[in-house]
Amino acid sequence: MGKVEHASRMESLDALRGFALFGIFIVHMPELFELYWAKPATDPLQLAVHDTVWLLFAGKAFALLALCFGVSFFIIMDRAARRGIDFTGRFVWRLALLGLLHGVWYRGDVLEVLAVMGLFLLPFHLVRSNRVLLVVAAFFLLQPLMLVRIVAGLRGADWPTSRCSTGARPSRRSTCTAASRRPCA
Repeated sequence: MGKVEHASRMESLDALRGFALFGIFIVHMPELFELYWAKPATDPLQLAVHDTVWLLFAGKAFALLALCFGVSFFIIMDRAARRGIDFTGRFVWRLALLGLLHGVWYRGDVLEVLAVMGLFLLPFHLVRSNRVLLVVAAFFLLQPLMLVRIVAGLRGADWPTSRCSTGARPSRRSTCTAASRRPCA
């Protein structure tokens, strides 16, 4: 029989992924896996611990997991392309499985977001120009909608807010006039 070569694992990437998963685990422990939301804590000490854990771990763990996800996406697609295999279908299947199964167990977590956003990565793995990728990345990092709002605000336009159909600003949990019958957002 012929010798089968196994692709080497990147231990540093596995370690980073482990740190990210541990951070997400730590973030979700104070919530007691959604039991926190059924009976929210009112003790100031418990709230302070929860907020401190979120401050120290949440953003870093989610960002690190997203970075590892993107690097893993590149590695999978690159190795498949070197073997002459189109991995797109299997990748979509894995994303759907990841998002749906995790969504059944725990709603609204970063894995669901990564599963959906992973679909947007698929067209970009075909782009071979680093300049094009940098321009697209810069475009999205600059948040074009926010830039349009800033320019509109500098030109004197009202900042977009939730308003009733009558134009009045709503108070918290209020509804618009009886004529519009439309609740304010």
